[in-house]
Amino acid sequence: MKNLGHKIFLTEDKVPPLNPEIACIITFKKEHLASELASYRPAIFIDSKNGYRRIYHNFPIMEREMSKQIYQTLMNPSTLSDHFYRPASFALNFYHHKLFHFSSPKISNLSSLIREVKAIMKTNYAYYSIATSILISLFFSKVGLPSEYPQILEFIYGTDLFDDIFFPIAFIFTTFEFTSDLLLSDKMKDHLSICKAFISYLLWRGAKWQLRRLIERFFPTDFRSSLYGLSCSI
Repeated sequence: MKNLGHKIFLTEDKVPPLNPEIACIITFKKEHLASELASYRPAIFIDSKNGYRRIYHNFPIMEREMSKQIYQTLMNPSTLSDHFYRPASFALNFYHHKLFHFSSPKISNLSSLIREVKAIMKTNYAYYSIATSILISLFFSKVGLPSEYPQILEFIYGTDLFDDIFFPIAFIFTTFEFTSDLLLSDKMKDHLSICKAFISYLLWRGAKWQLRRLIERFFPTDFRSSLYGLSCSI
C-alpha cells in the first residue's frame, strides 16, 4: 500500500474538508475548530490578534514516559549548548554578517546573545509561532501533547514548551526571514506565504540535520521512523 505521508491542512479562510488523509489542521480562524474534520483530527489555531499564541484542539494525551523524557531532556544542562547556544550563535552571526558585513563579537557574551534572541523572537513571533505550529503537527499529531506544557527555557521569548523544543529550527528560520525583510525593506504579512516559506526552509540540508537531531534527542528509538514523512495542503 502506498504511503500517503503525514498530511497537514493549512488554511486561513477555507473550511477544512472531510479528507481522511489529513492528519492535522493549522488555521488562523477559530471557527474552524468547530468544523467536522476538527471533531476527530488534531487542530492548531494561531491567534494572529493575540500575539500569534497557539490554541491546541483535539490532540490526544501523550504517554507519561515520553512526556517525562522530553522534560528531562530540556532541563538537562548538557543539552543547552547544542540546543540553544549554537543555533542562536549561528543565526545571529548570519544576521550581523548580512546586515553589517561582520560576525558580531558581542554574541560571545551569553547575556547579550539572550537579549538579541528575545528581541528577534518578540518582534517576529508570527514567523516563529507559525514554524512551531507546523513542527508540532509533524511531531505530535499522532503521539499527542503532554498534559501540561509550561515553558522551560524561560529566558527566551515564547508561550509554551514547544517554543523551547523547536528553538533550533524555528529561531534560525525566523532570523533568516527577519534578515530578508530588512534587506528587502518589505515584511512578509500573508500567513500562508509564511507557511510556504517555512516548508521550503525544511528542504534545506541544515534544517534536515536539525530535524534529525531533534528526533534523536527527544523521541524513543522505536518511534523515530514515523517522523520523517511530511506533506502539506495549502
